[in-house]
This record gives sequence, structure tokens and C-alpha cells, in this order.
Amino acid sequence: MKKFRIIALVITFIVLIAAVIILYKDEIKKHYQNNKRDDISASLDNLDGGDNPDNLLQVHFIDVGQGDATLITYKGHAMLIDGGDNSKGTAIQYYLKEQGIEVLDYVVATHPDADHIGGLDVILYKFHCENVLMPTVSKDTQSYEDMMLSIDEKGYEVKHPYSGEEFYMEDIKFTVLSPESNRDYEDVNDYSIVLLMEYKDIEVVFAGDAGIYIMNDILKNHKDIEADVYKVAHHGSNDSLNEAFLEELGPLYSVISCGVDNDYGHPHDEVLNYMKENDISVYRTDENGDIILYSDGAKLSWCTEK
Repeated sequence: MKKFRIIALVITFIVLIAAVIILYKDEIKKHYQNNKRDDISASLDNLDGGDNPDNLLQVHFIDVGQGDATLITYKGHAMLIDGGDNSKGTAIQYYLKEQGIEVLDYVVATHPDADHIGGLDVILYKFHCENVLMPTVSKDTQSYEDMMLSIDEKGYEVKHPYSGEEFYMEDIKFTVLSPESNRDYEDVNDYSIVLLMEYKDIEVVFAGDAGIYIMNDILKNHKDIEADVYKVAHHGSNDSLNEAFLEELGPLYSVISCGVDNDYGHPHDEVLNYMKENDISVYRTDENGDIILYSDGAKLSWCTEK
């Protein structure tokens, strides 16, 4: 009988602990995030190797107005995700030159909207690009035609990455979270190439213009994904605000690329309110200009133009 009493007490204790966790899960998660933020936030000088930023992972969220362009560099390697609109190609070219870039390991055109690929015709022509990634969807626009013309003239072979595929840039791992293979989407935004970047203990998600339903698919297909930094989908549009997705990611920082006083009202209040309520720090190109994230794989440091 004594043995059964002990077992009953243990079971009761376990049930109570589980009940407390369920009851206070939001508070526990917020406490974890706050502590994690303290652990990974640092000044550039305090990063391991911070005296030579060229040896650090750098993520440049380039201010291209109402559009997207993100440069990732690491030890002489470089990746460009999107290239702003038609007016930004030369500006991005100069930005890359200022970083000493002559070759791009990867160019990713997340989807064929003009504010993401408009400047890529210049980049694809002016730089040697070892890998060109884009979804299978096309668009009957001058921006798309110009980009494909540069690809044809340079003889690049376009690759179409799908969910679950992985590739590396040195020891930085990229996992494709979307789109899914052999699937047709109604909205061109939902063809967006969504990437998870992992560098040691640091994780960043780049979401293109992916919509809410795409994020539901990502949750089904990729279990236990987390991110320290979230490149906010669709310039902070509420059409891409998926709270379940963000709760799973648990980001500490977010970056929104949008233009000053843009016609779409990006970022939308619903998105900013969610970030504030969940203690997620927000950087915005319309307010901060160019934004650079530095990391040694354990800590993060931020630098903004404004």
C-alpha cells in the first residue's frame, strides 16, 4: 500500500507541474525570450572576432525604399536575396562594390514581383553569380523580362529550390522552408522562397512575401523551427501576420523593409502591435535606413544608418 501511495503522489506531482506549465506557458516563454535576449545581444567590440568584422557573419538589410534587398556576407562569400525595384539596381551594385564583393555565391529572387527583382538584371549582369535561385512562377512584366535577359546573356542555369532542400555557404546552413514541390499557388507571393539560415547558435528566417497559409504549411512540414531574427514577410503587411507561426519561431528581433510613407501603409498597425505585445524588437528600413546585423554565431550586434 505504501508503494501505491508513493506512486500516486508522484503522479499527482507530475500532473500539478504540467498544469502550472500550461497555465503559465506564455509567461514562461516571455521569461525565456527576455533572458535569451540578454544572452545574445552585444556590442560589436564584444563579439568574438569583432575587431575584424570581415570574419563575422553580416546580414545587410539594404534600404531600397518600398522593396526588398538583403546581402549576406561571411569570410569572402556573399549571397543576395532580392534586388529592389527597377530604380535600385545601380545603387545595390555600388553597395556591393563598397563591401568588396566581386562574386556572389548565391542570388535568390524570392518571387517575381518588381519590388523584389527589378534591380536584379543589373546585379546578375555586373557580377559573376555562381548560383541563381528562383521559384518556377513567372510574370509578364518588363522587370521579369529584363532579369531573364541578363540570365540568358550570362548563361546562368536557374535552380528552383523546394521545401526541405538544404545548401551551404561555408559553414552557414540554409534550409528551404517553402515553396513545396509540384504545387500550384493562387497568389504569386505564396511562391516566395522562404529560407532558414543557421550559423552556429544563431538562426534567421527570411520570408519574402509569403502569406498566412504558407506559414501554416511551414509549421506542418518543419517541426520545432526557431529563429532569433525574423525578416518580416511582405514589408509588414497584415496579410502575412500569422501569430501561430511567430509563436513557434519565437523571434527576439524583427526587420521590416519598406518605403517612407508608402502607398500600402506598410508596416500595418496589427503587425507592429503584435511585435510590441510580444517584446520583439523591430528595425525598419524606412526609419533606420540600411541595417546591418553582425554575429559570431553566439551573439548579435546591430548597426543602423540612422
